[in-house]
Amino acid sequence: MTKNATNCAEPVQCSEKECGGTIDREQRVELRTGCESFSTFFPCGTCGRVHDESGSPISNRPGKKVFLVEGQIVLREPDMEPAS
Repeated sequence: MTKNATNCAEPVQCSEKECGGTIDREQRVELRTGCESFSTFFPCGTCGRVHDESGSPISNRPGKKVFLVEGQIVLREPDMEPAS
């Protein structure tokens, strides 16, 4: 059974290295995932790294990390420091 972050009572830890924050399930981010489809994702309340409903971090197709910074989606190279 897949753990669903939207229904899980326990906090889900952010996977971003050295962050230590938790995924903010109250804040939802709708992102285009296909030509006509959108999916719901959840940012970390500390660093902004965006995760799917199971708690896995997401990246775009070229492999850049996805963050939510001041209400905007920001893509970062995998070796860059987390958004703050």
